[in-house]
Amino acid sequence: MGSHILSPDEIDALLRAGRPEASQQGLLQVLTISAQGMVGPLQEMIKRPVKIEGPYVESLEHTLDQVISEESYVVPADLGQGELFAFISRADAKRFSEEIGRSAGAAVLILSQTWLEKLAGAVSSVLKQEAPLRLFQARELTLPELAALPVESGTVLIRHLLRWNQTGLELNLLWRDGSTFQALKKEKTPAAPLGAGRPKRGSVIKKCTSPVTEAAFLPLDLPSHAAEAHPITLVEDIDLLVEVELGQVELTLNELLELKPKTVIPLERHAGEAVDVFVNKNPVAKGEVVVLDEHFGVRVLEIVPAAERIPND
Repeated sequence: MGSHILSPDEIDALLRAGRPEASQQGLLQVLTISAQGMVGPLQEMIKRPVKIEGPYVESLEHTLDQVISEESYVVPADLGQGELFAFISRADAKRFSEEIGRSAGAAVLILSQTWLEKLAGAVSSVLKQEAPLRLFQARELTLPELAALPVESGTVLIRHLLRWNQTGLELNLLWRDGSTFQALKKEKTPAAPLGAGRPKRGSVIKKCTSPVTEAAFLPLDLPSHAAEAHPITLVEDIDLLVEVELGQVELTLNELLELKPKTVIPLERHAGEAVDVFVNKNPVAKGEVVVLDEHFGVRVLEIVPAAERIPND
């Protein structure tokens, strides 16, 4: 067989070997709902029209270094009783980070968190019970490290191609077995329509012929910003550094040495454009400068979305 990519009509073949066939409409439904729900957030992040192709689902029968051909970032997550791993190649992560103005690791975490939250909501809706989501910190994996992480039977690989202008990226989700995953595969609710045909392969996926082995994934720590069940009163009296950035400019050393009184330094920001408000070096809002009782102040015009307020790496 030249390719293991399954069409929507062949998706039932994803069940474990030796088990009876069961409907996988619930699985397809949550994957499609979450992908469709990501169009708006992605367009808000990169300020461009975005097209999402997929989900394209494969039964994963090979070790990760044979199906993911580039060094990648991975974000592990627990979804209900199943395990998920979001993979984005280093090159795609760099491209996306440049679009949203964040570091590569932070950009991967923002995209993965937003996508998996959509997926968790779709799972909860289809199964009619909450599927709690727990994310872990993004980390880079080299090809040898990928080779050291074999895949157990019953795992599926879900590919999405995200395109804007003449560029884009590939997001891969590795979904391992668990009671939540099995419940979705048995769910018989009507699935949303999927695109027919076989997708063009991205740079990350490649053909392979390796035996299936049992997975042994490395433990990863929770990110420092993960939510904890503590009352807000514990942090109400903590001092935070609030800064307002009027603009930025790059000067050569010679230009700095030539500075003198009454020198005007032009900033890159246009007159009337909203200024950035930072709390502990993290962007939280945009506003306009005002004068209040002979003091400068900032009138808040816009709050930065929570996904963009994740601390930089």
